[in-house]
Amino acid sequence: MRKIPTRGWTSSALPLLAAGAVLWGLTGPASAEELHPILQQELKEIRDHIDTINRRATRYEPDHIRSSVTELKNRIEEFTWDADVERDDPMIVELNENVDGLLTNALKISAERAAKEMARKEAAERIMSMGRKGMGMMAGEGQYDDIPVDLNNVSFKKDVAPIVMGACGRCHNARRQSGDFDATNFASFRQYITPGKPGDSHLLDLVTGKEEPRMPRGNVDFPDRWLEIWTKWVEQGAKYDGPKGRERAEIATYMVDFDTQRKQYYAKLPQKELETLHEAESDRQVRIVFGDEDVNKYVSTNAIIQTPLSPGDAEYVGVLTDAVIEKLVQMFGMPKDKPVWKGRLGVNVLTSRAGYLSFSRQVDEFDPADNITGHARNEPKHQYVATYPAEETGVGLDGSVTEHVTSAFLRWQPTGKIDDWAVYGFSRYMARQFDPSSLGLRDEMRKANELAWQQRSLLDVFGKKLPWVEAAPMATSFIQYAMDNEPKKTVAFLKDFCRSGDCGGAMERNLGNPQQLARGWVQWAAGQHKK
Repeated sequence: MRKIPTRGWTSSALPLLAAGAVLWGLTGPASAEELHPILQQELKEIRDHIDTINRRATRYEPDHIRSSVTELKNRIEEFTWDADVERDDPMIVELNENVDGLLTNALKISAERAAKEMARKEAAERIMSMGRKGMGMMAGEGQYDDIPVDLNNVSFKKDVAPIVMGACGRCHNARRQSGDFDATNFASFRQYITPGKPGDSHLLDLVTGKEEPRMPRGNVDFPDRWLEIWTKWVEQGAKYDGPKGRERAEIATYMVDFDTQRKQYYAKLPQKELETLHEAESDRQVRIVFGDEDVNKYVSTNAIIQTPLSPGDAEYVGVLTDAVIEKLVQMFGMPKDKPVWKGRLGVNVLTSRAGYLSFSRQVDEFDPADNITGHARNEPKHQYVATYPAEETGVGLDGSVTEHVTSAFLRWQPTGKIDDWAVYGFSRYMARQFDPSSLGLRDEMRKANELAWQQRSLLDVFGKKLPWVEAAPMATSFIQYAMDNEPKKTVAFLKDFCRSGDCGGAMERNLGNPQQLARGWVQWAAGQHKK
């Protein structure tokens, strides 16, 4: 049994005092205020425990709540005995009712969450299944998409060619003609097809296993839907509908790939239906990052902060995020009338058990309706890679509604050659700006912090706060942007900033190489700061 801490006398004295009270004709305490201070503290802890579980009900599964309820029930029973009150005492009844309500509430939340998730999945599935008659499950780069296919008029360049390239092109091409077969041009491919006669077509026999060896080999799947499309095409005469006179050209040069078809399909969806898909995918991406934790959002000028921190702390992070972005825009002379990101940048802020802030390896892009339309993930090699269906199931992903954003992530980096590094640099830079002890500051403290941000110089940002290996990727992207849009102004700015013969010389030698330019500049800035 739990021991009640006492001040100068043993816990065994409490039952003796209670027994004495009965002998003397006294009753138990009528209210919490009449309890001994030690018991008042115990009552407070029980109530606080109930409140804590209640606040976190959306994060916990019913089994976790059920375990906590059992623990609380035992604790209340001990408290009832220690306080010498009856079980029907209003104080005890209230505690037990509140505890019983925890499990009831948890089960309700769990059911609502499941129903909401199911409704979203059904809505998304319903939309993606619209017109499924005559639609095929296409695959490209390891993922499947619903793409319209007119089985009464199958197209080689649109319906058949992408399958050929995906299933056959890797082994049967001009460089690697396994079995003396080149599948990458129509003239060669058609030699193994008998127009109008699917049952007399060698390639169809190979993919169905009627002839050995069955194709394709390895782990490449060949769904029944693909077979149906190929069969229909052969039945309809195996016609070529590519560019005239290019039957011997590489199929990849004129075929309409799955990704293009997918985008065309979604572009034709009514806005309301597309928003439903984005909403479902947005919610799913949040769940990937945060699990069942309650997530507070704060929409700032350039970003959306998503975090299990309090709403006030989410706002605080949002304010500093905008300050970071505005400072970088100012430093590189970026046009203020153009958005920094496409939509808003999603910044996911997590907390560790030690209380330190960390930024998710996933960075999201939001549309004006605050739904995720794109995302990228930072992997250990510091490169952002796509999320493939093999990792997560559900509507969306890079292959359908949500784009994996690399080259198009940032408006200020049109070439797309180094923007993955820019996002990595930005997330690392952001992660170093927030001291967990500063969260929850009063308004005046927050304003003081904002003012400090405004007064920081370029040297402080890239020289003091970051080693060059982390600053250079971000600096490179901003310099690239500035060079593309205002080359003369950028060169003048950098030269004026350095004011050093060595620095200026390095600038001039590397003006054609933004990465080296950024590296040298940031190294110089770090060195100047140390001086």
